[in-house]
Order: sequence, then C-alpha cells, then structure tokens
Amino acid sequence: MYADLRRESAARLVEMDFDGYAIGGLAVGEPREVTREMIARTLELLPADKPRYVMGVGYPDEIEEYARMGVDMMDCVLPTRAGRHGLLFRRAIPGESLPTTPAPTAINPDETSPNEPQPNPRPAPSSA
Repeated sequence: MYADLRRESAARLVEMDFDGYAIGGLAVGEPREVTREMIARTLELLPADKPRYVMGVGYPDEIEEYARMGVDMMDCVLPTRAGRHGLLFRRAIPGESLPTTPAPTAINPDETSPNEPQPNPRPAPSSA
C-alpha cells in the first residue's frame, strides 16, 4: 500500500520533529498481512522515543500484536460498537468451545437495555 509514499511521508514528518506520529490509511479492507507489513515498515522510520499511533485498529488480537511491534496508541469504533450491542471479546481457553449467543445487553436485569426500543416522549402530531 504505497510503501514508497509512506517512506517519503515519514521522512518529511520526522524532519519536522513532531511530538508524535500517526500511521493511517490502513485497516480499511486490505488483507491484515498488508496492514501488518505497512505498520512494520513505517515504524522503522519513526522515532521510537515519540508516540506512534495507528488509526482504525480495534480487534483485541490486533491491539496486542501492534503494541508488541511498537505502536503506542490505537483507536477504532469497534470496541464501543461491540459494547453497545452486548458483544464481549475474550480469549478461548485451549480446548474450549466458545458460546455463539450474544451477552445480555442490560447490566442490571431490571434496567431497560439501550438496544431496546424506547417510548417516544413526544406525541405524534395531530393531522387536524
């Protein structure tokens, strides 16, 4: 994904001596191997003593892998969206079969889930 342009961009940005650097334009549908390769190539060009951020990374295994590679910060809508829909990420214990049913959406069973339809507080306008 344009390794030559990423190399040129990194070189110019490093010359400007920013407080931190972002790696973007990835995790938008390309194979994960390509994302991993571009992050690795770009990290080599950025100062290790300054924060390095990757946009659009949210799966737990990606977060762990990229942090091990030297990425300091990541963000994505995925964890928030998953939480809103009652999805829980966790590691499987070796030999365990993980359930495929979603987690309950309400923390307290007496509470209404944010995913359930809520009554409209405004009455519908009359057609008179």
